[in-house]
Amino acid sequence: MVSVSRTMVAGTSLATILQNRQSACGSPATGGSSQVIRPAHGAHGLGCYRAGRTGASTRPAHRAAAPDRARPRGGHAHGSAGHRAAGSLSWAVIPFAHNREFCTMATTRTAKTHWEGNLLEGKGTVALESSKVGTYDVNWPARAEQPNGVTSPEELIAAAHSSCYSMAFSHGLAGKGYTVEALDTQADVTFQPGEGITGIALTVKARVPGLSEEDFQAAAQDAKANCPVSQALAGVKNITLAAELI
Repeated sequence: MVSVSRTMVAGTSLATILQNRQSACGSPATGGSSQVIRPAHGAHGLGCYRAGRTGASTRPAHRAAAPDRARPRGGHAHGSAGHRAAGSLSWAVIPFAHNREFCTMATTRTAKTHWEGNLLEGKGTVALESSKVGTYDVNWPARAEQPNGVTSPEELIAAAHSSCYSMAFSHGLAGKGYTVEALDTQADVTFQPGEGITGIALTVKARVPGLSEEDFQAAAQDAKANCPVSQALAGVKNITLAAELI
């Protein structure tokens, strides 16, 4: 058997990533599950601090002494005492570099697969239920041989990894004061029948005015290590990165 690679390329821009997605908060009086946020750049990029409950601080140590200024919609004050009093509210970090307040909560995305027959001769469809953008055919030959117009789990993983990496990389650079003019990421996911996914190769090309080669490479490696999809794929032993500043 031979290994098979599946590739996905993602192109993005800072304007696309740092969109101002402001939403309404739940009311603390009614026990709403919404969380009050102060935007910040954490050491690990996107989503680096999980929300905490009453009495547990989720700020990093170097921000622990910072005054609390965030307020939920409706004007409820949240100094340290206010934070302790509102058990339904918690702090978290979201990936926006704006000096505004946001509300956010965990999101879930759903896909469904319908399969008929055995592994080698059967076939199925994958539906992207959350976005409703499409339903795609899947089968074993598309994984182990040639795609022939049919997708595979590895191609879907490549799509997730390349897009997540692009967002994390752009966000990290924005936090350092750089504007990303263009960022193109390709993910090649290799599947070895009988073994599984044996490797992922990330290739990124970016145009970032004013950024040195050294800082670019450091930011690229940081995004590789800390983007949420990279972390979810930690079981893949061989994930490589080739980054080029253009």
